[in-house]
Amino acid sequence: MLWVLLNDREARRPELREDWWRALEQAHRKSASSDRLATQLEPWLAAPAHARELAAWQTLARSQAAAGIDPVPAWRRAVALAPR
Repeated sequence: MLWVLLNDREARRPELREDWWRALEQAHRKSASSDRLATQLEPWLAAPAHARELAAWQTLARSQAAAGIDPVPAWRRAVALAPR
């Protein structure tokens, strides 16, 4: 269900999308499938239509960390999208 919402091009309000990404991440953590989420997210983020979605990069990094995968490249991409 969340993937359907996240793939909806009309749903562009960032605060809503951030909540959906968090919910997706939490669902995968609870089911001990963060590695699967990371595997699904990498090709999704490789698509030009999704490559600039900050919350998705943050979700990827947190999922990778939870799965024991090096999250540094994903964090670098997130920082590049929202430097402060």
